[in-house]
Amino acid sequence: MSEIHQTLHGYSEGHRLLAASLRLPRDAERTLLILTDISGPVTAGAFDTYLTGYAVPGTSAYALARTWLATELNRPACVWTHTLLIDHADLSHIPDLRVLPGLFRRPRKGESSQAYAQPLALPTPPSGTEEPGQPLWSERDGARVLAALYGVPDAPAFLEADRPDRLEDLVLAVWTQQWPRLRRTFRFCTWSLTGRSIEGVPFDLQVVPPAVSRQLQRGPLNGTIVPLNPRFGDEPKSPAVPSWARVAARDLVAASDGGLRRFLSEFGVDAPAPRRAFAPLVEIEDQVAQLPQGGSPAQLVDLVAARFPSAQEGRRLKAALFGERAARDEGLLSTVGEADLLRELAATRRQSALDADALALRRRGAALWRTERDPARELALRIAEADHPSPLGEQILDGVAEAMGPSDCAAIREQSPRLFAGLVKRNPSLATPGPAAPRPAADERETPRTAASPEEPTGSRVAAAAEAARGVDRAPASAPPRREEPETVAAILDRLDRQDGLEHAGDLDAGRRRALEAHPGEVVGWFMRAAEPKAPTVAVVASVLRPDAPELHRIGTESWLRATAGIEDRLDKEAHIRLMAFLLSLAFRHPDPTAAELAARAFETVDRAATSGELPPDAWGLLVDQLPALPWWRDWDRCERLRRGLIERFVRGRWSPGHLLRAAPDDETFQRIVEICEWTRDGEAFLRRLAGLVSGGSVEATRVQRAVLARYA
Repeated sequence: MSEIHQTLHGYSEGHRLLAASLRLPRDAERTLLILTDISGPVTAGAFDTYLTGYAVPGTSAYALARTWLATELNRPACVWTHTLLIDHADLSHIPDLRVLPGLFRRPRKGESSQAYAQPLALPTPPSGTEEPGQPLWSERDGARVLAALYGVPDAPAFLEADRPDRLEDLVLAVWTQQWPRLRRTFRFCTWSLTGRSIEGVPFDLQVVPPAVSRQLQRGPLNGTIVPLNPRFGDEPKSPAVPSWARVAARDLVAASDGGLRRFLSEFGVDAPAPRRAFAPLVEIEDQVAQLPQGGSPAQLVDLVAARFPSAQEGRRLKAALFGERAARDEGLLSTVGEADLLRELAATRRQSALDADALALRRRGAALWRTERDPARELALRIAEADHPSPLGEQILDGVAEAMGPSDCAAIREQSPRLFAGLVKRNPSLATPGPAAPRPAADERETPRTAASPEEPTGSRVAAAAEAARGVDRAPASAPPRREEPETVAAILDRLDRQDGLEHAGDLDAGRRRALEAHPGEVVGWFMRAAEPKAPTVAVVASVLRPDAPELHRIGTESWLRATAGIEDRLDKEAHIRLMAFLLSLAFRHPDPTAAELAARAFETVDRAATSGELPPDAWGLLVDQLPALPWWRDWDRCERLRRGLIERFVRGRWSPGHLLRAAPDDETFQRIVEICEWTRDGEAFLRRLAGLVSGGSVEATRVQRAVLARYA
C-alpha cells in the first residue's frame, strides 16, 4: 500500500514547521511555510477551516492542506495546518479525491506532534454503499464555475461564497474530474482572504468572501468572479454558460467514471497546456457522442483542427479519431466509414493541424482502392477535380495511384482526363494501354488521345496524359517526340515572377520545388540579382531555403528589408506568417547589429500568430531550436519562448534598444517583455539604456511604452 507523507505547521514563537515525516528541499520548505500560514487578514471573512492544494516546487509531490483557525492560542490569527504530500503517481490513481480530507486531523494545544512525523496509508476507495450527502451546490453552479475556470484558462477564477464550507465539495469535485496531468498542476484554495499565488502566479481556483470579492472588483481585476453567494441569487446579468460547460457540469454532478472522464484521461495526456485543453476536449467528446445520432464528421474534423491547430498538438486524439481503422477505438467513430472520413480529411481547410504521415493517408488511400473501388474512385475524382487539392488529399491520391493497375484507368481516362493525368503523374505505369474504351459517337467531340503505343517511351505517355488534362492536342504520331530540357532555377523563378496567378508558396508544384531546394546557391544568386521581385516570389524563395544554409550569408539584411517592405498586403495571411518566421529565424541565427531591424520587421507578426494559435508547425520549426527552453511544465508557451529569445538577442547581440519598441508595439506584449528583462541584471541595464534613449528623444515610443520605461530613466 502506498504511503502519504505529511507535515504539521503552527505557531511556536512564530509560524513554523512543527513536525514532518520526510525532509523536503529548501525551496519546497519555504513554499510550504508561506502557504500553510493564514490566507489573509481574518477580518476579511470568518472561518473555521479551509483547504489549499498545489504542486510542491522541486518535488514530485502534490500538497493538499487543511488549515484551522487556532482560537485556543493566545495570539490572534494563529492557525494549524496539516498537509498531505501525495506523490504524483498516487494522485493519478485515486478515483475520488474527496476521500482525502478524511485523513486530516486537527492538533490540540499541548499535545505531542509525533503522530505527524510518520507517513499515512493511502485511503482505499469508498465501498459504494455509503449514502451520498446532498451537495450545497447545484449543476448550474458547477457549470458557471467550469465556464469561468476553463473558459478563461490563463486567469484565476474567484468564487464568491458566504462561508468556506459551502463550496469545498464542489472544488474537490472539479479537481477529481481532471485527468492526472491537470490534477497535479491545479492550484486552489477554498477560502482566500487575499489573492493567493506561488512566485507571482495566481492560484487557478479561489473561493473568496464577499469583502474580498468587492476588493478585487475595485482594482484592475485579473480573473473572473463568479457570485455563488445565496444573497445574490442567480444574477440575470451573468454571462451565458457555454454548452461545453453544461456537458461537463452534468458529469460533475454524476461523479462517476463515465465516458467524458475516460475521454479526458485518454486524450488529455499530451495536451501542452492542460487547463487550456479542458474545454476543447469536452467539446470534441460531445461532438463524437452525437455522431450516431446524425452528427457531422466534417464538423468534427474542423472542430478538432480548430481547437488543436498545430500538427504537434493533440496527436494522440487525432490518431484515435482520424488515424487508421486498426488504431481507432471502434467506440469513437464506429459509425463513420473509411471513405467518408478520408473525404472530410481531404476537404478540410485546416490542413496545417493534421499530419498526413501520422494519419497514414497514403497507405489508407491504397487500401481503400483495394477494398472499396467505387468509393475510392469517387474520392479520387473529387480530390483531382478540386481547384486547389489539399496536401492531405494529394497524399490520399498518391496511395490510390500506387494501388491501381493500367486496366483500372480505362474508364477513368474517358471520365476525367484531369484525374487520369494526376494518376499517371504519380504512377507512370498507368499510362500503359488497358482494355479499349468505347469509341465516342461520330457526332460527339473526340476526346484527345492519351494512350501511347507499346513502343512509345513512358515519358511520352506521361506527357500525353498531362496534355489531355489541359485539353491540348498532341502532335501527329509521325512527328518525333520532342525532348524538353529541365528548367533552370533562374527560368523557374523568372516564370513565377512574371505570372500573376501564384498567390501562395504552397502553389508551387512539387517538381519545381524540388529543383529549387536542390540548388540553394542559384536561388540566392537569382534573389540578389532581382531588382524588385514580387511578393509571392519572395515567399517562394524563403520557403525553399533553410535559414541555416551557408549560402544565405551572401544576402545582406538590407536586401531582405527591401524585398519585404509593405509585403503584408500582397500575401495571404498564412504565407505572410511563414515568411516573417523565416526572417525572424535569420535574425536569431545571425545576431549581428544589422539583424535587429530584420527582427523588428518580423517579430510582431510571428508573436501575434503564436498568441492566436495561427503559427503553422513548419514556421515554428524554423525558430524552435533558436529559442531558450522553459521548464517542462511551461514548454508549451510559444509566446514566452519567442519573447525570451528576442530579449536574449537584444541583450547579448548588443542590438540597438530602439528596435525593440518597433518589434513589440503591442502594449501587453511590451509590458511582458519588460518583465522578462527585469529578471536579470543585464536585462535591467538594457531597460535603463532604452529608457534613456526614449527620455532623451532619440527614439520614438508610444504613451504606454513611455510610462512603462519611466521608472528606469
